Amino acid sequence: MKRSTTPVRSLLLLVVGFFAYVLGGCAIGRPWRGPGLPRDHGGAPVIVSVTHAVVDRSRGGNFDDYVWIVARAMDDREFAGLVGYSIRKEILGDEVWTVTAWTSEDALVAFVRSGTHQRAIESEGKAIVSMRTQRVWLPPSELPVSWERAEAILAQAR
Repeated sequence: MKRSTTPVRSLLLLVVGFFAYVLGGCAIGRPWRGPGLPRDHGGAPVIVSVTHAVVDRSRGGNFDDYVWIVARAMDDREFAGLVGYSIRKEILGDEVWTVTAWTSEDALVAFVRSGTHQRAIESEGKAIVSMRTQRVWLPPSELPVSWERAEAILAQAR
């Protein structure tokens, strides 16, 4: 015997489908955070790194968890030379963006090579389908970096 779909169930499916469609391309960003420039920085440019990753969560188990583990380490000021950062993720999608600012190239490289970042890469790197990264030097007056500006920086990587 065939079950008929009730009007309430049809309406529920329509509402869920609508929100999945609308939110599918939406992203939410974490506000800019970080210690800011050290007092002795003197107004020199900072190096900004922008990344965009597309992930396949079926390839790795805890990609989102590792994003927040690294963010928590940044909040705890584990990385010398960090000026600030922000993270943006698609609400119902598989795209993640980061933007970080550093006092020097050495500080950025130390972060990339840190145990926290390396554990994240080793554990969840297999979930990354594609990644783009672009680095630029900006005057401190351009901080915090807006997502519009971050996207323009990434577009230079093409």
